[in-house]
Amino acid sequence: MHPLELDIRTLCFVTVLFAFGLGTVLISFALVQRSFTGLKRVGFGFACIGLGFLLIGLRDHIPPALSVVAANTLLVAGFVLINDGIRRFLHAPPSNMQIAAALLLFTIAVFIHYTYFNPNVQHRIFWISLLTAVLAGVSWKSLRRETPIYLKAPHRLISLGFTLFSGFMLFRALWVLEDIRISNFMSAGNIHGLAFLAMVLLLLFVSFGLVWMANAYLQNELKQYERIISATPDMIMLVDKDGVYSLVNDAILKNLNKRREDVLGKRSAELFGEDVFKSVSEPNLKRVFAGDIGRATLWLDLPVEGRRYLAVTYHPVPDSDGRINFAAINARDITDLDRAQRERQRIFDLSFDMLCIAGMDGYFKEMNPAWTKTLGWSREELMRQQWVDFVHPEDIRATVEAGAMLMEGKPVVDFVNRYRTKDGYHKHISWNSYPDLSNRLIFAVARDISDRIQMEEELKRMAEFDPLTGAYNRRTFMKRLSDEMERSLRYRIPLSLLMLDIDHFKVVNDTYGHPVGDQVLKKLVAECAESLRSTDMFCRMGGEEFTILLPHTNIGDALVTAERIRVKLSRSTFNTNDGPLNYTVSVGVTEMRPDDADESVESILKRVDDALYLAKNRGRNRVERA
Repeated sequence: MHPLELDIRTLCFVTVLFAFGLGTVLISFALVQRSFTGLKRVGFGFACIGLGFLLIGLRDHIPPALSVVAANTLLVAGFVLINDGIRRFLHAPPSNMQIAAALLLFTIAVFIHYTYFNPNVQHRIFWISLLTAVLAGVSWKSLRRETPIYLKAPHRLISLGFTLFSGFMLFRALWVLEDIRISNFMSAGNIHGLAFLAMVLLLLFVSFGLVWMANAYLQNELKQYERIISATPDMIMLVDKDGVYSLVNDAILKNLNKRREDVLGKRSAELFGEDVFKSVSEPNLKRVFAGDIGRATLWLDLPVEGRRYLAVTYHPVPDSDGRINFAAINARDITDLDRAQRERQRIFDLSFDMLCIAGMDGYFKEMNPAWTKTLGWSREELMRQQWVDFVHPEDIRATVEAGAMLMEGKPVVDFVNRYRTKDGYHKHISWNSYPDLSNRLIFAVARDISDRIQMEEELKRMAEFDPLTGAYNRRTFMKRLSDEMERSLRYRIPLSLLMLDIDHFKVVNDTYGHPVGDQVLKKLVAECAESLRSTDMFCRMGGEEFTILLPHTNIGDALVTAERIRVKLSRSTFNTNDGPLNYTVSVGVTEMRPDDADESVESILKRVDDALYLAKNRGRNRVERA
């Protein structure tokens, strides 16, 4: 053997050692640092390459199916895994496994063909060189991504490794085509031996570059944490079991107006006073080193900011073995927050509106004193029961539907229901409610609008009814008459109309006075109402003239009703200071004529008015029809 001739078998086992060794390092590193996805896959890729070279090194001692077909397929599979692992490590989309599977099948087919059907060492060398060169090029392409500046150097190192390897393998593929026929790969020339060294160099570049990149990631994360801790306005400290500061951020240096070297190595008693240490720091540090979390709020005089209200949290910091050697202290200035909360509570307590926070479980969580002032229930009584228990039975369905909207994240505005007071009455409550689905809470502002509802009802009553007698007024009656006439014509149902007038009512006013006359009108309306159905409508048209609308009533039944009313009123006696007063009425009756399409409100009123005057002209205290 020539002194410079490379021994293929020896190089195989050298490559096996590098592949398995470096692969083990990457897999172990990946198991410890689980945040680096892909490193384990690269390590298994190295292992495949190592196993492939191990089979190649055993050539002439094991069947070609293992030393040729399986060995070269493992080399290709190793590069596929390396490429996929690198892509995952760089957070790129993973490799297409269908293409990878097809490539492996192609490799198996090629090496079976050139091993058993057309044995040819040159073609086998050509194809493995070409395939690994292409796969190395694909891996190089996977690295062509924008990377942070702190990853540039290791990124370039890995790219250089793939570039050199791919270039050498392409050169080897072309070289072998011009080479003399090789009968046994184990006795091939130095160019093929250099392929093993190229593989070792690639494994070194890739493994060293990936570990370098992982370390750069960790260093950058550490610097980011340091920047976050340094930039946060909270005062962050790390103390040991003796309460000695070993790390502080810029916020505490700023608030204490001290340099870092003036704080590190000191105890809190030296910086904040013995009283603060004994009452706050010492008990919380004992709690932390026992494995618990400590919390405290206190007022503290700071050299720069003055007197501030701080929320301090003590957290245990365990080491890798779980031992707690340090405590992390976070002190947050909540002076403004405390002031805002006090202002909020003041507004909450003094508001005339009923403010509350309710849970989506149906119970009140918080409410202001206005609830007790408005409803009479104590805060405990209101929070003990579900809020729907206080709702008027007729409003429960609408209230549940409004609650369902809130459960869907939809606000409910200007919703009104009635709430039961402690003395048994109900008040109209107007709600504006807004859901917080993440915390399953409902924030609501409620207002007692009972006075407004009562006023609206009074205004409505005044708009529809005669203020003296309580009968419907003329405007309301005319609208109802028009609607009933239209319904009668459309559905051909009977409709009758009565008009009555008190006989000689002027004499009553002149003899007994207008106050008595007003009382007579009220009594007439009350007694007529007793003789009518709930669907009938009694109206005061003006003075002592009244009309009665009788839906679904024909002329015959209307005459019976009119006669019954006439007789009842003629027998009615009204007691006055001057003695009993009796009065009579004259009544006109008419009916709607469904066959008359030209029938109008004016025409039917004209007919019933004519019937009324006919009754008066024929002697009064009688009923006439038209």
